[in-house]
Formats: sequence, structure tokens, C-alpha cells
Amino acid sequence: MKNTPKSILICIFVSMLSAGCSLLDVTRTDSEEAVISEVEEITVCNPIPDKEISNVPLTPRQKSFVMGGNAFAIRLLDQISSTQEGSFIFSPISVALDFSMLAAGTTDSASEILTALGYDKSDMAEFNNYYKTLIEGLPAVDLSTKLKLSNAVIVSKAYSIKDSFRNVIQNNYYGAVESMAFDKPDRVKQIINDWVSKNTEGLIPEFLRDFSPDITACMLNAIYFKAGWLEPFNPELTKEDVFNSPKGEVKKDFMVSQQECDFLENDSFSCVSIPMGKKGKFSMTMVLPNKGEDINAVIGTIENEGWESLSGKMRSEQVLVKIPKQDLKSEFDLIPLLKSVGINRVFQASDFSLMVEQTPAIFRVSQALQKATMTLDEGGIEAAAATFIGMEGISPQGYEQPKVKYFTADRPYLFCIQENTSGAILFVGLNNG
Repeated sequence: MKNTPKSILICIFVSMLSAGCSLLDVTRTDSEEAVISEVEEITVCNPIPDKEISNVPLTPRQKSFVMGGNAFAIRLLDQISSTQEGSFIFSPISVALDFSMLAAGTTDSASEILTALGYDKSDMAEFNNYYKTLIEGLPAVDLSTKLKLSNAVIVSKAYSIKDSFRNVIQNNYYGAVESMAFDKPDRVKQIINDWVSKNTEGLIPEFLRDFSPDITACMLNAIYFKAGWLEPFNPELTKEDVFNSPKGEVKKDFMVSQQECDFLENDSFSCVSIPMGKKGKFSMTMVLPNKGEDINAVIGTIENEGWESLSGKMRSEQVLVKIPKQDLKSEFDLIPLLKSVGINRVFQASDFSLMVEQTPAIFRVSQALQKATMTLDEGGIEAAAATFIGMEGISPQGYEQPKVKYFTADRPYLFCIQENTSGAILFVGLNNG
């Protein structure tokens, strides 16, 4: 990794249910049945909690999935920070959800995908149930906080989608499964962009710039998060001060608050966790390297010891917190990132006979990208991300795809947005000022 100046790691957490509690009753915002016809918009199917729950009910096996997912998040953070200059925001759980739906459709790449995501030796069915638990439970732990996890699969009308695949996506991922003509890429792009904008509350209005005429199937995820501080920062105390960025001193507006927080300090860094939501079920955790320490070493420590080890060492203290307001936007080509953590075969050619009826059902992922955004101020945090996987397939016999021609803190810090009791990381990033 490149040398990066002293930084802060920030994470936002949500509490989870104790094992043995029953999940809340949920309803879908629209019909659970996918529209297998000409569609003008993608169905929105994410669950709406009708009651608040104390924690997300994870089995011991599912808790190990959370730890694996967090390890995946830190590995991606390591890769991004070594290649991207400046500040960034990223959602590992959005990537994991999208590629988990992808894994549900393939016979020969699922194991490689799940291993890279941190879920080695997992059964696909229990893994699908794990995400059902998260998608249902995470939005319900604090109804004053808004968290949406939205999924969708779109397949060209050239293919017949298998009922078994449709059932997994709809029942476990609360995902829309749509069949549409891909002969007008600009129209498909607009439908996708409208769905992303709707599921990110307008924070990502123009997700795709173009849509390749070679794509015949795609996976979509969108995540939206909005929470206030348990103890809001007083805007009257916000003052301009110096942020020591890698390129020199930068003036930033710093928020100030003294409150009881979980806190840790050692020879390498200090760490504070600021409660969010009406009941503190979420929190923002910042990790600030000590002066003279390098952020890369801090990332290495977290990667080696595990995020759970770090959070487990924190203790309640009175802390005077001074942090800068933030407004971040990022965009990533995911293919190099995911190759670096062990996903390769699906980018070449994989058997997706679990997804479609036709044979051969050979697809390759030709495009994978994410856009993410976050605003942090005295009132709280609002963040969103969207992930797109574009797949190229061999057209089934008897169908010819229409031919389309195109001519077309006080210094840098890392941060994560994470669910508390499960520890599932939702966003990671770096603020270099």
C-alpha cells in the first residue's frame, strides 16, 4: 500500500437482535410477483417494518457470516486506499448483496464468490436466509432511523427465468425480478436510473451514464441510510479550523460536542464511537492514528485482529469530540477490486443454468460499478450507494438480439458505516480533505 497520512476510521453501527427473537412482520411496498412483460419501471420490493424490534436475531452461524463480511469490507478498504487518492465513501454490503444474488444463479462460480465475500464453506441456502434476516431486521431496530436495502434482477426477454431462482431473489433478497427487452439500451438505462434514484431518496439521480447493447442481464442493489445523533451537535459551536490534508492545510467547519461515548486509545491510535438514532442503536466510529503513525499500519492492525476485536476493547468515557462536516461522492470500477480479493471466474465465463432455462446458459460479468455518497453535519448522517453488475450472455437458439450501433477529523481519516450488534459494515471510506 502507498503511504497515506495520519487518518481517522469512521464506522456507523446499528444494533442487532439477540438470538431466539422472532423477526418482525414485514410487508412489501408493491406486488411480490415480477412483471414478465414490457415494463416501464422496476418493482420496489424492500420490506417495510411495521413494528420496532430490539435486536436482529442472528444464529451463531449467521454471526460468523457478519464477521466474514466485515473482513471482506476491510480488505476492500485496504485495496481502495492503496489505489485511490483523496477522500472516498464505499458500501461493501451493497457489493456483497449484488454478488450474492449473482452466486445464487451460477453453478460453477458460487463457491469462489462466497469465499471472497468472507463466507467460506457456507451452504447457499443458509447464506440466502442470512441476508433475508438482515434485510428484514436492520431497518426495524430503530424506526427513527431510515435504512433501506433494495435489490433487483433484470434479464433479457431472450431468456426464461427459472422459477426457483425467482423465488430465491424475491423471498430471500426482497428483490424484483423483471424480464424486459434490451433492444433499446437508453430506455433500459433510464429505467435503472429511475429505480436507483427512487431507492436512494434522490441522492444518486444519474447512476449509469450508458448501457452496453451487449448486456443481457444485470443485478442491482441500492442502500439508503439516514440517522440523527443521539445527542445532536450544537450548530452555534461549529467553527472553522484547519484540517491537515495530504496536500496541506485546508479550512473546514468543525463540529464540537462533549458526551459519553465508547472510547479506546493505545500507542497507535485513538477511537471513539458516537451514538446515533433515538436509542443509540447506530453509532459512528472514528479511528484516528496518533501523530507520527501511518494509517496503513492502522488498517493492517484492524485487518489482522478483526473489527470485532477493536470494538470489543472500547469503554464508556466522557469525550470532547471535534470532527469536520463532510460531503463525499465516489465512483468505483469494481472488477479490479474484486479480482484482487479472489473473484475471477465470473468475469470470464460461468454457467448460470440456475438462473435461466435455456442452454447454454453461459454468461460473463463485463461491468461492475458502484456509486456512493454521504453527508455528515450537526444533525446526523445521510448516505447512499448503488451497485450494478452487467452480464453478457450467449443468445439462446432461435432468438436474435437486435443489433444496436453506438457512437458514445483535523487530518485525513478512514470511515465505515456499520450495523452495531451484528457488526455488518454498510459503508467504508477515506476523507483526505
